[in-house]
Amino acid sequence: MKSYSKALFSAVMAMMILTGGASANSLMDDFSILENVDNMDDLGEDLLINLEFNYWKDKFQKQYETMEEEKKRLRIWFSNHQYIESHNEQTTSSYLLGHNQFSDLTRDEFYQFNFLGKYSPGIISTTRNNLRHTDEEDNDIAAQATDRKLEEKKKELAKSINWVEKGAVTPVKNQGMCGSCWAFSAIAGIEGARFVEMNQLYKTEPTNLIALSEQQLLDCDLVDHACSGGLMDNAFEFDESTEGLCSEEDYPYAMHRHYFFGCKRFASQCIPVKNTRVQSFEHVHNTTNGLKRALMKQPISVAIEATGDFQFYKSGVFDSKCGIDLDHGVAAVGYGIVPSTNTTEEVEYWRIKNSWGSTWGEDGYMKMATQSLNDHDEGQCGIQMMASRPIIDTSV
Repeated sequence: MKSYSKALFSAVMAMMILTGGASANSLMDDFSILENVDNMDDLGEDLLINLEFNYWKDKFQKQYETMEEEKKRLRIWFSNHQYIESHNEQTTSSYLLGHNQFSDLTRDEFYQFNFLGKYSPGIISTTRNNLRHTDEEDNDIAAQATDRKLEEKKKELAKSINWVEKGAVTPVKNQGMCGSCWAFSAIAGIEGARFVEMNQLYKTEPTNLIALSEQQLLDCDLVDHACSGGLMDNAFEFDESTEGLCSEEDYPYAMHRHYFFGCKRFASQCIPVKNTRVQSFEHVHNTTNGLKRALMKQPISVAIEATGDFQFYKSGVFDSKCGIDLDHGVAAVGYGIVPSTNTTEEVEYWRIKNSWGSTWGEDGYMKMATQSLNDHDEGQCGIQMMASRPIIDTSV
């Protein structure tokens, strides 16, 4: 940090008194959580740090039970602030970091809050084979899939697609402190599939985009484990057995499973939205072009590893080294190309809808690089490893 002069310190004090209506003494008391102030320059610097910290606290409505806890959070916040500033000063990075609701958490606390890394309940481990069919049915499905792939290869890939702009994506949601990312990923896939399929089928009678209920999956899908993890494929299979899903408005998110007949009690109080029952689902071919071809049809449910700089991602194309230990479900809602910030070349990216609220990332979204140091079939952060596309029953 740079050293601040007495003049700057005086200006800061005057500004705070004029804008806040507080006395100098009360301001000094308010900032007593900073220690080891040896001279006026340090005090001016510390006051500016506190201005930023207090602005951040107000913005994200942060409150701490004790002064000791606030001191601890300020120190963590400032350490993260330095990390953010240091990263953003790099000229070789294609993405920027910024403060958000996670700025007063250590990396380990961030993982714990969002059930990532060693705290992840997991995108439930599964084979990618569908075991529900007979050998004869499997052969028919394989033949149909081969025919589809041959037909798709004849189609040219679009240079870009953005389902947010096309109206197939609901506003960004927030899973909170609950390992329910799988439900948000699955619901985003179903919401998008319904919108796209119904509007293609009935072009003269437009279908409105409706936000569907993640809570219904938490309460009623007993194969998955609510806040303790799940799998999007399981959620699709659950929806195949229902009459459809209720709206988020009628069956709102509670950030926990309602036990003791919660599903029966709450689901009986709402009417399923028309055309929200999943008829079947497909596993997307795990290549870059495979995911692009799927995204040309509709938004796709995907799993990724969301560690490292995910905590403070703000904007740009996320091309940081990223592993394949899948611990987070999100929705891929498009892809595109932007000019590189550090070369003369263009950079391809996936557009990702997260479930950490709109204050994270680019209003809740991330641009993730399509190029990766991982194997070709894994993709950046493992995005190509477990992608699924729900197909909606348009008759129900």
